[in-house]
Amino acid sequence: MDQITEKQRVCFGKSGIHGWGLFARRDIHEGEMVLEYRGEQVRRSVADLREAQYRQEGKDCYRLGTGLTAWPYPTQPTGPLGWPDWDITTQEDNHNGTEAVPFYHLFKISEDVVIDATNKGNIARLINHSCMPNCYARIMSVGDEESRIVLIARTNVSAGEELTYDYLFDPDERDDLKVPCLCGAPNCRKFMN
Repeated sequence: MDQITEKQRVCFGKSGIHGWGLFARRDIHEGEMVLEYRGEQVRRSVADLREAQYRQEGKDCYRLGTGLTAWPYPTQPTGPLGWPDWDITTQEDNHNGTEAVPFYHLFKISEDVVIDATNKGNIARLINHSCMPNCYARIMSVGDEESRIVLIARTNVSAGEELTYDYLFDPDERDDLKVPCLCGAPNCRKFMN
């Protein structure tokens, strides 16, 4: 899937779930490929070192089981649906006097390989978690090529609807480490981990 096709399918904007989110520009049918989650493929050991560095830099994480994380903050809405357009910046939005919290984005392909989209990622990193998602991730590889993560529509999605994915965080027994879920789905688990 090329970036032009992706631009016709998705854009980002303010989310009712959390910060910024990914939205359908047009109707997307169940089973249709929405977009590829792109970033830098690194070994797990490199991802672990980067995660420690990102935390030291004050970045926060939403780590996904087959895992994601985020770091948006555009400055002005310019998209056709009243949302910001395709390209995003990693500048903090400080226009309302509040400081945005930067995020880092790590998506685990396997036990050995992670996609780090923090600095070299695309718009897919903005997809928010939902306990009742309308997308799922599929790991694809063709021949000897690197594996790729593709987001697929789990249901029919209407133009303007927010695209969501179940982050599949590993459960955490410690209450102080639990990440609250804000998805608002009828079957919400209340925590992402």
